[in-house]
Amino acid sequence: MKRLVVVALAFALATACLQGPQRSGQPPDPPPGAGPSEKPFASPDAGAVIAREVPVRPADPLPPGPPPPARPEPLEVPGFAPASHVGPSGEATWPRPVVIVLHGNFDRPEWECDLWGEVASSYGFVLCPRGVRTPWATLAEDRWTYKGAARVAAEIEAGLAALEARYPGRVTREATVLVGFSLGAILAPGLVESSPGKYSYVFFVEGGVEKLDSKRIASLRRAGVTGVGLAMSAPGRRRAARAAIPELRAAGIRAIFVDMKGAGHAYSSDFGATGAAAMLALTGEVADGGTP
Repeated sequence: MKRLVVVALAFALATACLQGPQRSGQPPDPPPGAGPSEKPFASPDAGAVIAREVPVRPADPLPPGPPPPARPEPLEVPGFAPASHVGPSGEATWPRPVVIVLHGNFDRPEWECDLWGEVASSYGFVLCPRGVRTPWATLAEDRWTYKGAARVAAEIEAGLAALEARYPGRVTREATVLVGFSLGAILAPGLVESSPGKYSYVFFVEGGVEKLDSKRIASLRRAGVTGVGLAMSAPGRRRAARAAIPELRAAGIRAIFVDMKGAGHAYSSDFGATGAAAMLALTGEVADGGTP
């Protein structure tokens, strides 16, 4: 009897060795004394992701340059009087777009840069071309105007080049905004139409809206404009702005209206806040809230 039991046990052990280990989803343990390199390779299941360490190339450091100013400072522009400018605010990523602000007649670029630095520096650089001295003011009054669209276009181009030279690697010409106050707003449409693709957004303040008919709107769209801001105070301009909003939107242009009722031919006292909100809506950083 004992002999039969021993024979049966021997037969069972031999059968188990021939079948190999039972499948449990894991490879068999290596024999005692085997190192890590001797472990059998386990193929990943279908759809499994094999993680690999990919070296990440660090970003190139920005070229050296002065820090952009938080308040209006002069910017030398070869061939023209110095512009005024303000740098981006907040935790800036680079490069940043440019908001070009054209002042009105009998005005100063520093005044526009001071206000628009508050309104738009979160978006990018603010550049305010100076233009030429107005003949209706003394030197002590320090007042400026613009002389002809062609000269203004050349001054804007020279100002952008000067900004790029002063802050290498920090300025992009993508998504440029053109702002015009009064005379600047009157000049803005022609500047956009003569430079297709240069401006993505236009912001008219107290001017320019009177001629913003369907033909001009179509022309702005062809020139690459995707958003138009309108900030008006005079009753006639406010009415014209409200009438232009649906036409702009019908043409596929984002349209934002800031009602500055009672401000006179000037900015409203709360434009620092309302203008900043309009800029965010104009450039698509928040939902359109500028309905008339």
